[in-house]
Amino acid sequence: MRIPLVALALCLATAPAFADFKVCNETGHATGIALGHNDGHSWRSKGWWRIKPKSCTTLLEGELIARYYYLYIVHADIGGGWKGDRYFCVLESSFDIEGRGACEARGYRSAGFFQVDTGERKDWITYLSD
Repeated sequence: MRIPLVALALCLATAPAFADFKVCNETGHATGIALGHNDGHSWRSKGWWRIKPKSCTTLLEGELIARYYYLYIVHADIGGGWKGDRYFCVLESSFDIEGRGACEARGYRSAGFFQVDTGERKDWITYLSD
C-alpha cells in the first residue's frame, strides 16, 4: 500500500500550479473586455476578449505580478457596461497598446477602466453580474 501513496504524493507535488487573471460573465449577454495593467516594464492596455454569457475566459496566464489591474467592459450586443475613472487607450478593433497617455494624439481613444484590487494574490477571478 505504500507505493501507491508515495506515487500519489509525488504526482500532487509536481502538479502545476494554475495562477491566472480570469473574468467570468454571469450575465445573460456577451461582453467585450479590455484589460489595463503594468506588465513590469510599462503600462499596457489590451483588448478585446469576448465572453459569452455564463462562461469564463483567462486574460492573463501565470502568476500575477501586480496588485492592481484595470478592466473596461461593455455588453457586446446591447450597450452599457462597467466603466471607471482610470484611463487607458483603446481601439474599436483588437489592440495591444503600450503606454496610457496621449491616447488621441497617438490615434487611439481614451476609456475609463475600473480598478481591480487583487490584494497581491497570485491568481484572480472577477465575476460580472447584472
